[in-house]
Amino acid sequence: FAGETFSTLIRGQSQSSYNVIGYFESGPVSTRFAYAWRDFYLDEIRAGGNERSNFIDAYGQLDFNFQLSATENIVVTFDALNLLGEE
Repeated sequence: FAGETFSTLIRGQSQSSYNVIGYFESGPVSTRFAYAWRDFYLDEIRAGGNERSNFIDAYGQLDFNFQLSATENIVVTFDALNLLGEE
């Protein structure tokens, strides 16, 4: 509207986010858990009529990694992503 101003989030920018990582290494074995979380964010700005801006909900993801160094030249790796099944 002419002459009106408003403030909004930057598209794709969450107000808060964090990462927490825990790992263990001993000899040929290495494991790691990583959790990443971000607050909701603005995905698309729509103006006019009955249209509303589109926001993406807050999201957290837990990942796991395991590595075994079988020899100096062979490393076996297992990765499991999104263990909590977040969408």
